[in-house]
Amino acid sequence: MDKLSKKQIILDLDVKSKEEAFTQVSIIAKKLGFIKNEKILEKLFLERELEISTGLEEGFSIPHAKGPQILKSGIFFVKYKNNLEWETFDNKGVKFSIFLLISENDYNSNHLKVLSQISMKLVDKEYRQKLSTTNNVDEIIKLLEHTFEEEKEEKNTNDLITICAIVACPAGLAHTYMAKKSLEQAGEELNLNIIVEAHGAMGIENKINNETINNSQGVILATDVGVDLEKRFDGIYNLKSSTKEVIKDSKKVINTLIEDSKNFTKGEIKFDLKQKEVPKGKNKFTRSLNYAKKDVTKHLMTGISYIIPLAIAASVLIGISRLLALATGYNDLWAEFGDKTPQEIWDNQGWLAWLWSLEYMGTKIGLGTLFVPFITGFIAFSIAGKGGLTPGFIVGFICVFREMGFVGGMVGGLTTGYIILLIQKYAIIKGSWSSLTPILFVPVLGTLLGGTITWFAYGYPFYQLNVILRDSLTSLTDSNAGGALVAMIFAGMIAFDLGGPINKAAYGISAGFLAEATQQDLSSFIPNTGVQIAIILPPLGLGISSIIGKWYYSDDLKESGKAAFIMGIVGVSEGAIPFAIKNPIRVTLLNVIGCMVAAAMAITLGSINTVNLSAVYAWGFPIKPHFYILSIMVGLSIIVIGNLFFQKISWHKENQIKFKLYSPIPEITNFGISIQNIFRKKDNKKIKHLSSIQIDLNKKKESIANEK
Repeated sequence: MDKLSKKQIILDLDVKSKEEAFTQVSIIAKKLGFIKNEKILEKLFLERELEISTGLEEGFSIPHAKGPQILKSGIFFVKYKNNLEWETFDNKGVKFSIFLLISENDYNSNHLKVLSQISMKLVDKEYRQKLSTTNNVDEIIKLLEHTFEEEKEEKNTNDLITICAIVACPAGLAHTYMAKKSLEQAGEELNLNIIVEAHGAMGIENKINNETINNSQGVILATDVGVDLEKRFDGIYNLKSSTKEVIKDSKKVINTLIEDSKNFTKGEIKFDLKQKEVPKGKNKFTRSLNYAKKDVTKHLMTGISYIIPLAIAASVLIGISRLLALATGYNDLWAEFGDKTPQEIWDNQGWLAWLWSLEYMGTKIGLGTLFVPFITGFIAFSIAGKGGLTPGFIVGFICVFREMGFVGGMVGGLTTGYIILLIQKYAIIKGSWSSLTPILFVPVLGTLLGGTITWFAYGYPFYQLNVILRDSLTSLTDSNAGGALVAMIFAGMIAFDLGGPINKAAYGISAGFLAEATQQDLSSFIPNTGVQIAIILPPLGLGISSIIGKWYYSDDLKESGKAAFIMGIVGVSEGAIPFAIKNPIRVTLLNVIGCMVAAAMAITLGSINTVNLSAVYAWGFPIKPHFYILSIMVGLSIIVIGNLFFQKISWHKENQIKFKLYSPIPEITNFGISIQNIFRKKDNKKIKHLSSIQIDLNKKKESIANEK
């Protein structure tokens, strides 16, 4: 882009509309050699404006045009004599415009870059004030050129402070990547080199190498689950945090690390921000107890996170088998083959044997035999690393044989994991036998001690506890009211913290009941029904709300709403988190109410979800699917309408406009007329005026086309 000339700065332009402004700027652009035909440039400006208004706020707009007809790229700054009517974010019209002309050669390299540079600069209040108050042409040129010089200066990351970060959440999905993005954005704003390693559902992404670790000031461990880091970060400062803390205020976390790492000595580990704020008056025992509770919770969340893929895979197999069975006229495979293995019927049943094998793999193996060992094994893994896996899995199978249930499996996993941790720490074997420690002594001693305690000490008590829990659930769900209450409790827990510990605890407990459920006794499926309904409703409801009422949401929430809608369709509750961060009380309350109402309604109408799937494509699997879908629609309506209503109130307060239920929308995109405006008699004059503008623009476009 060529250097700005004084002729490209136009002050006190006397025009009555933006269309006149386009005409005058196009004439000047032709005189300066930017284009051969001013009518073509005027048409390009008009066409771009019809797509969506280029008005911003605080009196600024950035009209722009691109095309092969533009001979060279350039910028024009225009200050109008009078305020022009222009669709802007704050509805205050436009006093200043920065016109952009982008030639064909600069399409890819400059167009979006220049737009983003100017847009970001106009966010700066001081920059806007300087541009709007000065009439000095040289100063305006200096301000505009300085905008692009700043962006051309590439950051030399070698001169910046480097900070490493590890992010991981139980599901390895939304929280993980939101935390990653938040840290990277904060790093840019603070002028730091932030390297983020994500431990997501697809494995480790952007693994940090040893050279980067050694040159870094410290590492932020934003992990909600146990992550095996193999002592990679032992030589640098460690700050323990969580994905929630990072998403909420990543700058605070980064600044805490920078400040605290100044006095770092090797081997020191700082606990997370919340623990740092524990009152000093508490004694050492209480403080240690708080740390232990946090530690145990993290290990339990790790175990639950690893059963999520198992539960989903098993449920998909179950769903496929039942869907294909229904398509071929078989309503109940369990009634026909419930007491047989697939191998026993393979020779004489053929197609049905294959369907039964899918059902069998999902129910008997995935949600049956493997379920508790997965939890136990990965809890032990979270505590003791790889050394905890084998003993943990073996103890898990002991829990299955002793019928200790889901709770017994968690306790067995914790016990085994901490036993192995003690063995690794204190049973140090030196000399030639040391190489046998990880492959012989740790697994053998861990299995011997953990298995013995689980079999003989935990076996009978947890078996009885499991029986009591099953019987209590059965008796409670014998009536519709009791079943509805159970479903409501689980739905409320899921909706309360969107992927947090309460959410994951509810998911884990319901999955535990699901693992022991049978087609003959449907009571164990009731918690799962509440859970699956509540997983999908918050992101779907908030996504729809932000799409319908886009005028009342900020740009970042509108973008988050699109992502939330997609996450809702596939069944990821974390999509609603950005909305909950902005308005925690309102969003959480509406989520909980909507989910609880939908769950209670489904159970009352006799619709029970027997598969561990919440996504839209699985809505046909529950018993009485039409009632299941109806219940979801009712809950969805509560969340959508409630959020729209309160968001509208909030918008009116922020803009100091008297609240009216059917007030006009704050911007009329593409000069179109909204349904709200059609039904508001008071705004007929405005509507007629806008309609006449639309007609005039259409006539102008036709005349330009005819002249061409």
